[in-house]
Amino acid sequence: MSRIGLVVKPTSSEAIKLRDDLIGWLNQSGHKTFVPDAAANLEKQQENNKLFPDDLDLCVTLGGDGTLLRANALLEDNDTPILGINLGRLGFLAPFRPEDSKETLSQALSGKLALTKRMRLDVTLKRKQTNETFHYCALNDVVIHQASVARMLELEAYLDDDLIAVYRADGLIIATPTGSTAYNLAAGGPIITPG
Repeated sequence: MSRIGLVVKPTSSEAIKLRDDLIGWLNQSGHKTFVPDAAANLEKQQENNKLFPDDLDLCVTLGGDGTLLRANALLEDNDTPILGINLGRLGFLAPFRPEDSKETLSQALSGKLALTKRMRLDVTLKRKQTNETFHYCALNDVVIHQASVARMLELEAYLDDDLIAVYRADGLIIATPTGSTAYNLAAGGPIITPG
């Protein structure tokens, strides 16, 4: 029996209809499904109330690239593979078509679908003023900037304990190869292949 999570774009009636169809099909095939409430957010996970079990075998997203990025954030540092069914516009990260979802899922569950490993960023934010610490796992990129006013910042960037550089800029984008085609490219950065 496989344990399968589903993350759905909550504003898409097509995604919700496909979710219900896939849940019935998966349960009938002997799999166990887990679907977080559409209102579930990252704060719940920060409080250690996991939205998915740790031993999830596969996470399926029904939406676009944003839904897949949300699933990555919900799974955080879990190594669960994510399968993206594209109900969005671009489909860069979620390449599979809804009409092929059952066939694609069958291939994934039988080990016949190729698995692509992607680098992620493990980010810890510490606020000096409040002494609060936040932890995030990013699949695409991390953007550091002043919230609403563009003004010069001085940022020290470290990799582990080694200083990379000191930047004076409006902000800083740290991108994985997956995220290199998003904000990084728009800001004049290079495109990096996932491999």
